[in-house]
Amino acid sequence: MREKQEFQRFYPQLREVKSLSERFSRYGPSLIRQVLNGWADRRPLEVKLEVIEEVFVNVKLLKRISESVISYLRDRDWRGAIVSVVGEYGSGKSQLGHMLLRAIRMEGEASAKFIVLNPIDDVREIFMREIEIGEKPMVIIVDEIDQLLRDLEKGRREKFEDLADMVRWFTEGHYGKPPAGSVILLMSKRAKEGLSSDRALANRLLERSREFRLSMSDEEREKASVEAVKKVIALQMAYDEDRKVVIQRNFPVIYKFLENRAREVSLVREVGGILKNIVDLMNELIINMDETVSIPSGVELGTMMEELIKDFLSRELRAIPFKVRLGDEFADYLATFSTERLNVPGAITDAHYVIWTYDPQRGKRGDTIIGKVAVEIKYGTHWMHNRDQILKILSHYPLLMILVADLDPEDRSRVEVEIRRGGRRFGLISLDPYLFKAALLLREEYRLQFLRERSTLRRDLREVMGHIMTPEAVKQILTTEGEISKDKLLRAAASSVLSSLIRELKAGRHSKRITTLSNVIINSFEAVYSGANITAPVLPAHIIDKVLRILVREGLGRFSKTGKSFMLSKESRLLLEELERDDERRRRVESVIYDILAQSKEVRSQLA
Repeated sequence: MREKQEFQRFYPQLREVKSLSERFSRYGPSLIRQVLNGWADRRPLEVKLEVIEEVFVNVKLLKRISESVISYLRDRDWRGAIVSVVGEYGSGKSQLGHMLLRAIRMEGEASAKFIVLNPIDDVREIFMREIEIGEKPMVIIVDEIDQLLRDLEKGRREKFEDLADMVRWFTEGHYGKPPAGSVILLMSKRAKEGLSSDRALANRLLERSREFRLSMSDEEREKASVEAVKKVIALQMAYDEDRKVVIQRNFPVIYKFLENRAREVSLVREVGGILKNIVDLMNELIINMDETVSIPSGVELGTMMEELIKDFLSRELRAIPFKVRLGDEFADYLATFSTERLNVPGAITDAHYVIWTYDPQRGKRGDTIIGKVAVEIKYGTHWMHNRDQILKILSHYPLLMILVADLDPEDRSRVEVEIRRGGRRFGLISLDPYLFKAALLLREEYRLQFLRERSTLRRDLREVMGHIMTPEAVKQILTTEGEISKDKLLRAAASSVLSSLIRELKAGRHSKRITTLSNVIINSFEAVYSGANITAPVLPAHIIDKVLRILVREGLGRFSKTGKSFMLSKESRLLLEELERDDERRRRVESVIYDILAQSKEVRSQLA
C-alpha cells in the first residue's frame, strides 16, 4: 500500500521523464552515450545546435547570452569587438562557446574558430595557425584563459602579453584595412580578477571588452539541478528498453535519491559539476543494480534499514578516531563500535560505542576507557512524538541517534536542542533515507562500498562524537592540579561555540533560524562549563547577537530582512569550508568570540 502511495506521489515526475525519454530516443544509443560521457567528463557537447538546445540543462540562460553576444557582434558587422564571458568553473562557458561557434556559422555573415589555450603551447602560434584572413570577418572564440593564470600568479606576463597583442592585432585595422574580425574571451571570475589586478593587461583586454556574465542565483541553480536529474534519467531510459524497465520499476527511489544529491551539489557547484555528479551516480546505480530486488515498506523496511546501518557501522566504522578541539588544545579519542545492547531501566539500546583515549602519533588506542555512548537507530519520525525511551537512556548514558528520515534541517536542529536541554549529552545524525533505499537496490556485495563512497556518516560521526564528548575533554584538557582556569574555560567555550555554529551552518540548505543558532550558542557554551562542574553564566541576547554578527563579518551568511533568519549562499558555504581548513583564521575568529563573551557582565563577574 505504501509502495503504491509512493509511486502516486512521484507520478508527475515519472510522466515528465517518460515524455522526455520518448523525445530523446530518436537520437539513438550512440549520440546518447556521447552526451552522457561528455557530461561525466565535464566536456562541452560538440553536437548539432538543436540537440544541445534540447538536452542541455539550463540552456535558456546559455541561449539568451548567445543571442545577446551575436546581436552585439552583428551590430558591429562582426569586426573590431572584444567580448568577455565571465562565469565560474562548471557554469557552461565552454558549452556556450560551442553554441556560439555553431550559431555564428549558421548566420553565414562571418566565419568562426574555437581556440583552446594551454600553458605549454605558444599563444601566438595557436592564433596564427587558426586565423584565416579573408573577405568575410572572423570571430575567434578563446577558451581556457584560466590555463595561463599560473604564469601570471608567478609574475610571468609573457603569455598574457602575447594574448593581448594577438587580440589587438585581430580587432584593430591596419594600413587602411578594416579589422579582421572580433574576439570572444571565455574566462572565470578568478581570471578576470587576475587580469584586473594588472593595469596594463586590464587596459588592453578588459576595458575595451563588453562583458556578459554567465551566472545563476541559488534558486536558479537548484532548479537547474532538478532539471538535470530528469534529463539524465530520461537519457538512460532512452538508451535501451532493459534500462527503461528497471528505472521505471524503482523510479521513486532512483529519482528522489538523485534529486536530493543534485540539490546538495547545487549549493556549492555550477551546472557542470551537477551534471557530472548525477551522471556518475546514475551509471553506478545502473551497473550495480540487483534486478531481482524490490524495496519493501512499513516495519520490514525499518528492520532492513537498521540491519544495514549496523552492518555498515560494524564493518566500515568499527574504530573511529576523533578530536575535541578547545582553542589551541585537543583531546584525542577512539570510538569502537559494539553491537552489544545496553540495558537501562525501562529501555534497551540498539548498540553502543566505547570511547578510549587515543595516541594519534602512534595510531594506537590507549588503555583508559573514558565511557560508553549509547547508539539508537531510527527509521522515520514517529519516535519524535514519544521520547520516553530516549530520555531513559540519556539518564544513564550519552546518546548518539542515527536517524534515517527525510527530516528538515531546522526540525533536526530543534529536536536536538530540545533533547539536549538540562545538560543531556545527545547528538543526532540525520541520514537521507533515499540514499539507503538506493543501497538496498544494489547487489548485496556492493552495498557497503556504495555507502562508504556516498554517505557522510563517517564525517558526521566524528563531528557529533566531538560534541558529545566535549565535557570529558574539558576535564582532560583544562584541569591542572584539580583546578580549572576560568579564563581557559571561557576560551574553550568560545572554541566550542564556533565549532557548533560551523556544524549547524553546514547542515542548513538556504537559511537557518536565528532562534536555532542562538540555542546552539547557549547549548555549546553550557556544555563546556558542565564539563568543569561549573554553572555557566547566562548569556544575554545582545551578546548572542554580537556573536552572530561575527559570522556576517566573516562572510558566512547574512541576516534576512525580517531579522528572523540567517541566510546562506554558495559563496558563504565556500568560505565556511575555508574557515574549517584555515587554523590561523579559525583561531582569530575564536579570539573575537572570546572577547565578545567576556563583555557579558555575568561572565566578567565569574572571571573576577
